[in-house]
Amino acid sequence: MNYIESELEKHCNEGEILNIHTNWSKIAGIECNPDIINENDKYVGKIILLFNNSKLYLNMIVEFNRDKIKWQNTKLVDGKKLILVDPYWVKPYAPSPKLEIPIKVYNAKNEQFVIEMMKFNYHQFQRRKLNEFLRDWKHILVAAYDNFYYLLKNNQYYFAINSTVKHYGIPQESLTKIISIINNEKKRIKKEWNEYLNHHIQENESSKLIESLYGKQIKENKNNVISFKK
Repeated sequence: MNYIESELEKHCNEGEILNIHTNWSKIAGIECNPDIINENDKYVGKIILLFNNSKLYLNMIVEFNRDKIKWQNTKLVDGKKLILVDPYWVKPYAPSPKLEIPIKVYNAKNEQFVIEMMKFNYHQFQRRKLNEFLRDWKHILVAAYDNFYYLLKNNQYYFAINSTVKHYGIPQESLTKIISIINNEKKRIKKEWNEYLNHHIQENESSKLIESLYGKQIKENKNNVISFKK
């Protein structure tokens, strides 16, 4: 069992650490502020204990669902507590930046779509662009697509396909075609997002470079000033 001793000893004594090792064959110990919920409606924290997992590592910032908690300490340290979660349900977390992006919005006065600049993170952007793409689709087709991926989380591919066909009344060939079309559109949306993101990063880096160069120039000019004071 690996753990960051200086961090873990704030939350547990040696006996409690031994109990964790004894009670769980694999576990992630996460230092977490339970009052903070991220944009995915999940807890966020830092791994300070890890046992039998090769995909995660100590000090990694991660997210996890609240209903996957195995155990949590009642002791608070600077507003944080130790929470134990099966590593299977723990995912790396990186906040999604909000970018200012041109988006179609409906103007009720002239009954037309117009372009406005709005801020979105990736998930908001994907949902908005999918809404545009799926606007003229029948609701049952979109619902069938969502149902297929909901079932696929905990079932085999063909079970998810057959169950969706059965309950949504869509031929298998039509369903697989729908899945392919929407997934291709998601890839196109992802590509568009990455272009906006790269532009955002380049702008930030350019600003930093200009600031750096400008600051350096000011400093050099100050150093080159000749004083005529006697």
